[in-house]
Amino acid sequence: EWLLLNGKLYADRFLALERLLEEPSEPGTAELVKSALRDPFWYQRNYALNNLEYFMQSDDESFKPILLQLAQTDKDARVRASAIRWLNGNDE
Repeated sequence: EWLLLNGKLYADRFLALERLLEEPSEPGTAELVKSALRDPFWYQRNYALNNLEYFMQSDDESFKPILLQLAQTDKDARVRASAIRWLNGNDE
């Protein structure tokens, strides 16, 4: 948890997110995933988006403002595309 929020290196934050996603039902995990969606590195944001299925069913509405912001303003087209896919019902 600490590394995800405070890690200086992308690799540390990525490993923290990866481990966190192994236990998606742990309290507070959804909030940490929301933090990952705001990570400065595009791959971290995209990885979090690609693993939202664990959180979207129970917490759809709280992710929506973040998804809208990513879809509209993210600098990386891959992140924008992933966010738009989620907003459209995650159709592959």
